[in-house]
Amino acid sequence: MDLNRPIATYKCRFQDPWNSDVYVSQHTGQVLQRRPLFWRIFEPFLTVHTFAFTGRKTHSPSDQRALVIGGCFAVIMLSFLGWQLRTNRLHDRIVDPKAPPATAHGH
Repeated sequence: MDLNRPIATYKCRFQDPWNSDVYVSQHTGQVLQRRPLFWRIFEPFLTVHTFAFTGRKTHSPSDQRALVIGGCFAVIMLSFLGWQLRTNRLHDRIVDPKAPPATAHGH
């Protein structure tokens, strides 16, 4: 079963406190999905997280590249920060800003 395939639906946007979208099947009239404004904001991030790009026109390839590059940059920076904290180089400066820089051996 392809969960990313297009489904014939009507989309109704309500002026309720959540600015909900309701998707109704064109064939059966059944309510298929209710989505609040939060979901519309969160959905692109979920799509990237699950790599659910097939058959969707939600993001352009440049948006996808920017998200992947930004994610890689964040991982590298957080890894570097963790390494700095683990080796106590940054930790010493945070705890005592007047302390001399740590030597290569940590003494």
